Formats: sequence, structure tokens, C-alpha cells
Amino acid sequence: MSEEKAKEEKQGAKVELDGVTKVTIERSVSEGLKELIERVNDQFEAGKVNRQDVITWILNSFLRTYDEQDVGAIRGAHFDESMMLENAYRRMRETGEVPEFLRDILRKQFQGTSEWSKKTKKGLHKQIINDGLKNEGEAA
Repeated sequence: MSEEKAKEEKQGAKVELDGVTKVTIERSVSEGLKELIERVNDQFEAGKVNRQDVITWILNSFLRTYDEQDVGAIRGAHFDESMMLENAYRRMRETGEVPEFLRDILRKQFQGTSEWSKKTKKGLHKQIINDGLKNEGEAA
């Protein structure tokens, strides 16, 4: 058995025995968590909380009360344009269909639009016609 598999099994056994899962958080969140722990423990004479206690409480509280707005906020915070395009491309390959809005955008980007390719005609003005007539009358 490879060292990696042995390590995974050991960690898996530890999780099963302890009933604990480790979570990694960003450093800025960790610093805020330290402040919260200090605030909770300040003048709390009936007990003492640690990182695991506070994180577990926060997650349990959130997991009981989250709604669709929270789900949307989490998605918005982790929106990745590249991943979105990769998934859209994968769906297009699977179905063979390109959504109309995307087809229009691609045409504009790579082919130009029909609006750009059309030449605009100059309108006739009285000055142009009058000048032409004056010049013809003088020449005759």
C-alpha cells in the first residue's frame, strides 16, 4: 500500500473515531475568529470556548437558517467567468446547440455586424442640387 493511501486511511479512521472534520480558513478570517473568541470568553465565567466550538456554533446556526439569498450570495462571491464559459462550451458540444444570444455575441466579435458592413448613403441636399444647376446654367 502506498504511503498516500495509508495516510488517507489513517485520516479517515481518525475522522470516524473523533467525529471531527478539519476545515481550512483564510488568514483574515482566522484573525477575525480570534477576536470573536476573545470577546466571547471576556467576562464569561461559566465556561470557555475555543476555535472549534465557535466555528461549529457558527456553521450549525447558519445551516439551520440559510435561504436562497444566502445561496446566491455564496455563488456570487465565487463566480468564475472562465469556469462559466467552459461549462457553457461543454453543454454546447454535448447538445450541438449554441444559444441564440451567444451566437449573436460571437458574430459581432468575430465577423462584425451587418450594421457595420453597410455603407451609409449621403442624402441629397438643396445646396448640392442648386450648385449643380447654377454651374450648368453658366456653362450653357
